[in-house]
Amino acid sequence: MELLVTYIEKLLIEHDCVIVPDLGGFVLQHEPAQIQEGCIIPPHATIGFNSKLTHTDGLLVSEYAVANDMPYREAAVCVQHAVARLQAVLRQDGIVRLGRLGTLAANADGILDFMPGDNSFLPDNFGLAPLYFRPLPVTNRRQITLSVPLRPVWYKYAAACALAVLLMVSPKMKETATVDYAGLNPVNWSAVLAEKERAEQAEREAAIADSIFQVECAETQEVIHQERYKFHIIVAALEKQAADDYCMSLLDEGFPCAHIFPFKNGLYYVAVQSFQSRKEALKEMQQLRRTNPKHDRAWVLCQ
Repeated sequence: MELLVTYIEKLLIEHDCVIVPDLGGFVLQHEPAQIQEGCIIPPHATIGFNSKLTHTDGLLVSEYAVANDMPYREAAVCVQHAVARLQAVLRQDGIVRLGRLGTLAANADGILDFMPGDNSFLPDNFGLAPLYFRPLPVTNRRQITLSVPLRPVWYKYAAACALAVLLMVSPKMKETATVDYAGLNPVNWSAVLAEKERAEQAEREAAIADSIFQVECAETQEVIHQERYKFHIIVAALEKQAADDYCMSLLDEGFPCAHIFPFKNGLYYVAVQSFQSRKEALKEMQQLRRTNPKHDRAWVLCQ
């Protein structure tokens, strides 16, 4: 069992999720920086546990097989025996310690509760420690009142009278007008039509340039909008063609925001929806599990 915990810790350094067959999945979650009373907690990574992720993706068994130089099926049997021993300890003692991962306990209803342990071995936590500070005392502030003297009322009337006098004594401007007389010179209609054609061509080019600029702006805004979302509800991790087919089926089922993005080793995550905050993503994930049994193993990925 200790060897199994060692492999899980090693895989969590490089992957966001490690599924233990017939037990559950250990999921890496990234927390932003927080300011609490007298303490600044830097960005860090924590480990969560999801008992719904029991269907193996082959990652843990492959690591076991490579590390012990054995066939895949033999490694799968070894992993199965290690999980059976872990479950036996849970049934007997009600709790089992999983090294630096944390503690796994079974409550009265048989539901597994996970308490994270020392996650300092994760790369995201290297060199980052909480910063403690002492708030500055609040000093008494003095109020300063400034008074601005107002001008007397007669000042406005004097200004109005002076303006009226200036308008009355200002000299009258002589108006001049230029009169154009029609001549008998013939009109060059070819030059007029050519000038009109050039003006219309300039307007068409300006309209095309403006439409291109609007499309580029829209594409830029779409990219920015996509980059803003970093919490994704994951329902599968498949190869490219299978991920595309699954995504199309989700669109037909009524998930208009379904999309895929690369994971590792040629696999692609299939997400039904993405959010800006972790709270919204977890709420939607729980709603999806309750209302759609097909996706009862959905989980939240933070990028």
